[in-house]
Amino acid sequence: GNIDMRNRGAGFVLFREFDRKSIYLKGDYENSTFFNSVLQDKKSLVLRYDLPTKNRRKWIFYSTYGESFFTQLDNRFTYGFGPWIDLQFGKLKHGLSLVIAKETERLLLTRKTSEDTRWSLRDVGTLALNESVNLGYDFFFIPKIGDFKDHRLFFSGHLDSKLTKNVSTRIGFTREYDSNPPPGVKKADNQVTLGMVFNFGQ
Repeated sequence: GNIDMRNRGAGFVLFREFDRKSIYLKGDYENSTFFNSVLQDKKSLVLRYDLPTKNRRKWIFYSTYGESFFTQLDNRFTYGFGPWIDLQFGKLKHGLSLVIAKETERLLLTRKTSEDTRWSLRDVGTLALNESVNLGYDFFFIPKIGDFKDHRLFFSGHLDSKLTKNVSTRIGFTREYDSNPPPGVKKADNQVTLGMVFNFGQ
């Protein structure tokens, strides 16, 4: 036809618990093209190991990898550790963590590689509205140690509605902010998504 626009996206979450310890692996992929032009090509991978202590507290060790054509990020690799605590207020379940992370990134245009050490404050939670509908959110504040003006913010929220025991629809909203983006890249991005969630767990 007159318009050749293609959007592709997929993701997965794997979680394994053993002897009170747990391993978490999450991956996401997004790709959008308009005729032969790439509008978005984004990949991310997160690996986390949780070591419980007591009273809903644990230590987390994690590593992330990401690429984003739209924000001119060739790749970003991080690894770090820190404490995590699980909290519950009524039906709201959420976790708080503060970790210190080493970060290495390379930009697409300049091919310049930089290294930083950052704090990463995270608040993630879920709220069951009823047996079939759930709200969820994930928030990150990631400042550079020694220079809090250089920071990134990430927020994502979603509404899941169960169709069956293992299948749900998901409406999501994501906002990403970088106080010091590469040249030609805006500081903030917003995204609205509609998708399906398949649960293959027990």
